[in-house]
Amino acid sequence: MLSAMRSGKNRYFFYALLGLLAIGLIGFGSGNIGGGSARSIGKVGEQSVPINTYANTLNNAVQTMAQRFGRNLSPAEIEGLGLQRNVLAAVLSSAALDNEAKRLGISAGDVAVATEIRQTPSYQGLDGSFDKEAYEFALERSNVSAGENETAIREGLARAMVERAVATGLSGAQTQAMSLVSFANETRDFDWIEIDETHLEQPVGAPTDEQLNTYYSENPDRYTTPVAREITYAWLSPTMIEDQVEISADELQSAYDLQTERYNRPERRAIDRLVFADNEAATDARNRLDGGAITFDALIAERGLEPEDVDLGEVEKSGVSTSVADGLFDQNELGIFGPFESDLGPAIYRINAIFDAEITSFEDAQEELRAEMVGDSAARLVADMLTDIDERLAAGATLEELATETEMELGQISYTQDSEDSIAAYDEFRDAAEQVNVDDFPEVLELSDGGIFAIRLNEIKDPTLRPLADVKESVVTDWTAAETAKALQARGEAIIAEIAAGKSIADFDIPVETKTGVNRGARDEQLPASLIPDLFDAKTGDSVLAATDDTVLIAQLKNITAVDGDNGETAILLDTVNSELQSQVSNDILDLFAQALQQEAGVTLNQVVINSIDSQIVSGQ
Repeated sequence: MLSAMRSGKNRYFFYALLGLLAIGLIGFGSGNIGGGSARSIGKVGEQSVPINTYANTLNNAVQTMAQRFGRNLSPAEIEGLGLQRNVLAAVLSSAALDNEAKRLGISAGDVAVATEIRQTPSYQGLDGSFDKEAYEFALERSNVSAGENETAIREGLARAMVERAVATGLSGAQTQAMSLVSFANETRDFDWIEIDETHLEQPVGAPTDEQLNTYYSENPDRYTTPVAREITYAWLSPTMIEDQVEISADELQSAYDLQTERYNRPERRAIDRLVFADNEAATDARNRLDGGAITFDALIAERGLEPEDVDLGEVEKSGVSTSVADGLFDQNELGIFGPFESDLGPAIYRINAIFDAEITSFEDAQEELRAEMVGDSAARLVADMLTDIDERLAAGATLEELATETEMELGQISYTQDSEDSIAAYDEFRDAAEQVNVDDFPEVLELSDGGIFAIRLNEIKDPTLRPLADVKESVVTDWTAAETAKALQARGEAIIAEIAAGKSIADFDIPVETKTGVNRGARDEQLPASLIPDLFDAKTGDSVLAATDDTVLIAQLKNITAVDGDNGETAILLDTVNSELQSQVSNDILDLFAQALQQEAGVTLNQVVINSIDSQIVSGQ
């Protein structure tokens, strides 16, 4: 890709990037970079990608997703999220930048590496200063030697120099940011009136026969019956035979005793859980919370998580480990607790609500239980009849004979896509009714509630235009509504013309309402959805019209309030949007640059090693 960037019209872009790189590197020291490790998953150019780098990055990604979901993910879920692919792409991009830094002779000095180590929180003690034991423990947990770690830090600092150099000179996006903020935050003030048929100069009268005939002829779809499938069916539902079922008191008591979790719910807590990499990080976070330096919600956001990522919902004592249960369920107040050791590591918990145990007595539960047990028993009776009914049909019995010889009931339906009463309310019947052919033999099919049915298609009736005499009342109603809408539209347009000629919207003896500070995304139940966009396209003083089912609204734009860039809140919003836009541009350029570097330097991968790491981390979590 770099070769392509150097040719033709792309040459200027490539050399511009190199120019930015050269300018950005002014003031940075350079030096020799040590050789790469032989224990790698591959190389970009001369830069190796250590096994530990890929493994630790993948493990962190997997653990982060486990935190967000509140559970360990299956290998299929991890693969579906593309974690391995994304992690590999990330470490290769870093290696490409490291390789370019080495090619250019860019390095960070020993002082810079030492400073970075001293400032890393996981290498510090409780007093905030560098702690050698904490440093060695962190390296041991990561399975990284001190030399490997310092090399990684040195490469990271050099890589950051290259990244900053590439981004140097990128101009802000103030104009675009202002356009976006203005679009979203401009407001409109307007007056509006609503007219209905009472505001017409002449009410719509009764239609003549000629008008009815014309409307009927011009709108045949309104008065045409849909395709109808004339169906005979036999069916049996559990409710039809519930009177044959008897449930004894002992059976009710036994069913109650077997559902203790349903009728005797233990005490529960609504809990959030925030998991940390180690005890040190968890303790540090708890100290910050206790000291008032940060809130729990801010701590969630600091970790790049959403509230739902840490929400465990309602948890019973038996649903958490003993150490966590003792720490949380011995508390009778809301608040923050822990850290406790969870299945995913050290975690701080927040109790948001406490739910007392819920006990439902047998006397209170028995009617609900009886209804359920009768329904279940009736469904089993229906299921027991299925084979016999199926064999009868196979032997040639008609649906009419089934209704005579079994518990099934016979019915007729003129089925259309609009049918939804009685048996047509079942999706299973609707599917069968739409697929059955005239020459099909009836077969027993099951319903979602445990019922059964069989159908026979007798005839398909094509769409038919109903005679005017049969639908005259509907035609009159439809014609009147259409004519009223036309008259209201004409009246509204006439009012807009008079306003344009100099009248005020208040001159029409119709109550005027006022809306102020309405932004582009506003939704108002009083106003049609099309009105606000039309007002944002209008000029001050213009009037717009929008129709509802039986009224017309006229609105006159009174004032446009533009966004004040000097306002404090707006200035903060502009800075935020501008930073986000600039960050997106910078990230896009860095991604393109890293991809180009990979193509230029060449990438070699040891897929066997990669597959082995994936298997150990993804399957062994």
